[in-house]
Amino acid sequence: GLATSFAGESDGKITGTASTMEYKLSSDTTYSPASDTETTGLAAGTYDVRFAAITGVLASPSVSVTVGEGPARTYPLTVTAPSFSGILSSDPQPEAKPITITNVGNSASTITNITVSNADFIVAGSGSTVAVGGSINSWTVQPAAGLAAGTHTATITVTYTGGAEATADVSIVITPAAPTGLTGS
Repeated sequence: GLATSFAGESDGKITGTASTMEYKLSSDTTYSPASDTETTGLAAGTYDVRFAAITGVLASPSVSVTVGEGPARTYPLTVTAPSFSGILSSDPQPEAKPITITNVGNSASTITNITVSNADFIVAGSGSTVAVGGSINSWTVQPAAGLAAGTHTATITVTYTGGAEATADVSIVITPAAPTGLTGS
């Protein structure tokens, strides 16, 4: 028996079967015809497999085959926010930079919402699916225009599959611009 891909799935297999065989979940009472080479579409469990009866010949004794249960699905995402540095208060609004969202689970994750904790930053973008082992950077964060000198910090929250959340902090330090037009005496 070959295990299901994930817990609760029905994609397990029994290999080495033939169309002259039949199988059933050990707790069931009725056998089903097996397929040539492999019997597919099975949930985890213990199955009885035997050669089916034919005219004048009884069914063979059954053998037990276990189809294992695969691992539980996991969907965790990690979020990496960009950094903003070297900004003077006289500089124009900094350009948006990508947020990197990475799937560290064993199943694709679906993003349902991305927010930022205050108005000092603006989040924009698109892309809702993060493949297993993959990353997306189609979402961006940008400091708001006209921020005063000082340190501005916010938390980016990515809400995804099942209401789970992943966060990252983003910050910008804006240095006061040197006064202009002053002359020494």
